[in-house]
Amino acid sequence: MSPHFFFGLFTGLLTLAQAGYSQLTLVENGKTTYAIGLAKDASPTETFAAQELQRYLKTATGVEVRMAPEGEAFPGHKIGVMLATRAPTSLGLQREALGEEGYAIKTVGQDLYLVGARGRGVLYAVYGFLRDYVGVRFYCFDDERVPKLDRLAVANIDQVRQPAFRWRGLAFQDFPWMTKLGFNLTTASLGTFLKAPRERYETAVKTAKQWDMLFQLGKHCMLDVLPPEKYFKDHPDWYTQILTETEMQQIGDNYFGKKYDMAAGNRKPKNICSSSPEAVKEFVKNYLEMVQKFPDADAYSCWYNDGISYCQCPKCVPQEHWRLLDEHPAFKHWVRPHEIVATKQALQLMNPLADAMARAFPNKKFFSIAYVNTEPAPREIMPSPNLNMEFAFWHTCFSRPINERGDAECDEVNEFYDKNLRKWVAQSKGDVIVYYYATAKSAMDGRMMPFPHIIAGDVAYFDKIGVKGVHAQHAWPWAFNLNAYTLAKLLWNPKLSADEIVAEYCERYGKGGAAMQKYFGLMEEAVTSLHHPDALGDNWTGPAAKRLKKMAKTMDCLGKAEKCLAEAIAAAPTEPEAKVLTHEKDLFAWTHGSFEIWDEYARARVFLDEGKQGEALASYAKVVALANALDKNVKKLAIHQNLYHSYRYCQKDLASRGLGGKPSTSATGSSK
Repeated sequence: MSPHFFFGLFTGLLTLAQAGYSQLTLVENGKTTYAIGLAKDASPTETFAAQELQRYLKTATGVEVRMAPEGEAFPGHKIGVMLATRAPTSLGLQREALGEEGYAIKTVGQDLYLVGARGRGVLYAVYGFLRDYVGVRFYCFDDERVPKLDRLAVANIDQVRQPAFRWRGLAFQDFPWMTKLGFNLTTASLGTFLKAPRERYETAVKTAKQWDMLFQLGKHCMLDVLPPEKYFKDHPDWYTQILTETEMQQIGDNYFGKKYDMAAGNRKPKNICSSSPEAVKEFVKNYLEMVQKFPDADAYSCWYNDGISYCQCPKCVPQEHWRLLDEHPAFKHWVRPHEIVATKQALQLMNPLADAMARAFPNKKFFSIAYVNTEPAPREIMPSPNLNMEFAFWHTCFSRPINERGDAECDEVNEFYDKNLRKWVAQSKGDVIVYYYATAKSAMDGRMMPFPHIIAGDVAYFDKIGVKGVHAQHAWPWAFNLNAYTLAKLLWNPKLSADEIVAEYCERYGKGGAAMQKYFGLMEEAVTSLHHPDALGDNWTGPAAKRLKKMAKTMDCLGKAEKCLAEAIAAAPTEPEAKVLTHEKDLFAWTHGSFEIWDEYARARVFLDEGKQGEALASYAKVVALANALDKNVKKLAIHQNLYHSYRYCQKDLASRGLGGKPSTSATGSSK
């Protein structure tokens, strides 16, 4: 096992000298002969990295290793913290070995060097040393473990690492924890900063720079750039045209079962009509002005607004392209066929915007997104070389990695994503990264399940086909943190074993770790046995009896998992393990309660199919009671409104089928 994934217990001497190796004794009996060497002109990030090393070493050993600026004479030995451009030739370090942001941990004689390709690479070197050789663990942003050591010694070290993926993003702005895990990208909404005081933007930029974190600004911002309150009255043709009532009836309802608004001559300010040259010209001009107003991001993005309301005018979408079903088989399992393939109209807007960004801001990367209607790979128009794309894994089947087959319904969905992702990669000169939901799967109706083995399979495949990064949603406290931890490890090394990562992660539970490994395995089995396409989601189409059978296996797994969780809690009754296990218990209660509702919902649907009205009414009453009981966990875990909607959907749907009156609306917020 490589030193990076040394999982032993740390008691006293952490790393023994091996035969033929000298030993560096950094701290012993409350004393040290070492100082942290830092260049006189050290960058802010180098200085910060050295301070972090000093802080953690003091916490671990009780000894403050002093700073020694370059040129200052001091007896003893040095821990050099530096950029690769300052590395002494005695290290024998090949600059290209570090890539764009890798790091090296090396010993020369009795000196230790922590070297990074760039600022965050120096931070990675410091945290890598603390993790691999001091035993510090960064399990979660609120759960770090620093061992108490009377003696800290290391054998000779010659470690060089660089990440497998260029972009390693987490949509979660806890920069310290993200950096410690090796992420390098965070995102923020342009619309948020337009509405917020300037100080909010400035604080975000300052914090990102401190951690040398790549900062992407934009996201769903179409109407922020071309605000309808300014333009719609005089230029309705700049916005989305929608189908006539007759055409809508022919095609079916829209995404959430509501009719499009037919006002303003079938134009609705939901998104932009990219077939209007004037709209595109004004949009590009406004976007560039916004970049000038918020100039400090490393990358910018622009996504069509959420809600699947793309323009359906004849120029944007020929009539034969109205139906998305032919291109998007996943929709047979998720929503009624109603929509359009919108890749062409998206590129009609994003290509000129990307080109304008490249001319005006050549050092800034620009991203757009392939999301639901725009996931089908380009045909009529190819992506600009200046356009980088995020390919959203929305509605994939998480019962298996994207490239594995074995279930007809799941395979049909995943083959669509697999095929189109590979085409986007092949057709794009810019970077293609995956916008990933496995660390906060808002498309899973709130059942936040751990599936490290699925993530491991996906990431290995992304690496194989040339994907340049992963940008993942994350949401605390209702997401299983194991998924984010697993993803972080794999983005540096896709060849790692998921079992190995889980074993390391479960050390955080102390004596309950073995039981928690079993627990996570059963939880993963619970969700993979209930695969996505016909078993999860509001608009499922699978037969109710089939769904109920799948639910039986899932509920059996959850019952076994609950016993493992109880075993872990009994084995680790003291802090800090007790605190994290309490959170796991709360999270399990939410997850199990949500599954109970869907289980009973499927049972009610079976009774309805069989004409057993009395039994169906009894099941409906149970669904209502379970949903009401689950409300307390909504408040306790700050559950996102999307997830609240998912279990209330069961109640609403059964009520609409004649089993009850108006459903409860005790929780607030929309389903979007």
